[in-house]
Amino acid sequence: MEILNVIEAGFAAFAVGAVWYMSMAKPWMVAAEIKVGPDGKPANNSDKMPFVIGVVGMILAAGMMRHIFGMTAIDTIGEGVTAGLGIGAFSVMPWVAMN
Repeated sequence: MEILNVIEAGFAAFAVGAVWYMSMAKPWMVAAEIKVGPDGKPANNSDKMPFVIGVVGMILAAGMMRHIFGMTAIDTIGEGVTAGLGIGAFSVMPWVAMN
């Protein structure tokens, strides 16, 4: 049953990211100088591999967080939220800020 929770969490994270990036797509494409077609979408939007890689990456990240939470006996929603925010703020955010 835990594997289903990990897969669900991975898809949920991908969905939240998709909504976030869709809302920021136009300013990002302008800043990154992405070539767009006449429909306003990126010229190379037929490649689905980035989305597959994104879903697999989110599932792997959710699995690793579940492993870390299990090893450290994090078993309540509050502890999970605190640990998740800590991982994001202190592990992911500095890496994103550098890029």
